[in-house]
Amino acid sequence: MKLTNSLKDSIINCVMQDTPHEYSCDQRDKDALVVCVSKMPEKIRKLWDDKTLRGWVKVEYCAGFNYLPTGGNKYDELIAIRLRHEAAEKVRKELRSHVKNVVYQFGTAKQMIDAIPELKSYIPKPPAKTKLLPVVTGLMAELSKAGFPSTKRSDA
Repeated sequence: MKLTNSLKDSIINCVMQDTPHEYSCDQRDKDALVVCVSKMPEKIRKLWDDKTLRGWVKVEYCAGFNYLPTGGNKYDELIAIRLRHEAAEKVRKELRSHVKNVVYQFGTAKQMIDAIPELKSYIPKPPAKTKLLPVVTGLMAELSKAGFPSTKRSDA
């Protein structure tokens, strides 16, 4: 089976989805929130801890996150979290590029399977060949019964 660019991109996406994130966006956000909550003054922290009042605590964009440690001006921990995430994303982007360079070398599924048998499960199976095409009968009769054409067209 010929591997089109669309199939190759699908293979790359599936491989990358099955590759764990070293430091995911979700983990980054959780870490940033922990830092920000820990820096909140006690009274504001009480509001934050009460989920019914949490909406009254405004969070703002800061250091690459949507969390601002209210009343604080030290963002070193947040910047460290952001830099850790950026480094992990850079490694992941390089890995994706490497996978793409390898996958795009192959023109057929057989070539890829022979070279990298571990990726066999990511290659879609070719569609089954049909012996007979479905026969369309009575289409015009059904359309005429439905009132087709509603107006006469002039192709001139």
